[in-house]
Amino acid sequence: MNKLFRNTSVQIALVLSIMAALIYGVWVYILSFQTVTFKFDDTLGYVEIQGSDTKKLYPKNNQAVRLKKGEYTLQNIGQNITKNTRKLTLDESVNSINISFSYTREHLANLYASEADTIRASLLDAYPKITELYEIKHDKLYRKGDIFGASLVAKNQNDDNADTLKVLMKKQKGSWIVASKPPAPLLSAPLYPDVDIEILRAINKQ
Repeated sequence: MNKLFRNTSVQIALVLSIMAALIYGVWVYILSFQTVTFKFDDTLGYVEIQGSDTKKLYPKNNQAVRLKKGEYTLQNIGQNITKNTRKLTLDESVNSINISFSYTREHLANLYASEADTIRASLLDAYPKITELYEIKHDKLYRKGDIFGASLVAKNQNDDNADTLKVLMKKQKGSWIVASKPPAPLLSAPLYPDVDIEILRAINKQ
């Protein structure tokens, strides 16, 4: 009787251990995934995602996707869109990913050809004497053609105030607005939180 009881107890303990191990395994498996939402302008392009052991995925804008935690490669794809490739570490802290597209340098140059006169007119409207004192150099569009940056090089290099200045303009509601008031030798990131730091660095290096 005692032997039978002991055998039954052992069997129950074994079953419980197996069930606990299975539950733990399922729980660990569930926790190895993370739900993340990708947000981007789908009128311009889309996003390609690939992990080391997964096939390529193409989530829709605002679509919640359940992915295994780990390392992924993201690439922006679209007509006239820079194929910006970057790494993503997906863990429990990542719930949403905002992706911004930028036009290719060639496309931005074409856009600038049609916007240059309007941009210059807006700059002169803000600073009427700017072309008397400075030459506008390294003038370019950035991002989606809604950011303009240029260097203002003093014509009189013997002047005590002959610093090269940086000007930043933004296109808002169809109009170009001078954001750097006044233009400065360097564009500081805290003053332009809505402009990618890579763009500010590019303008500052000119």
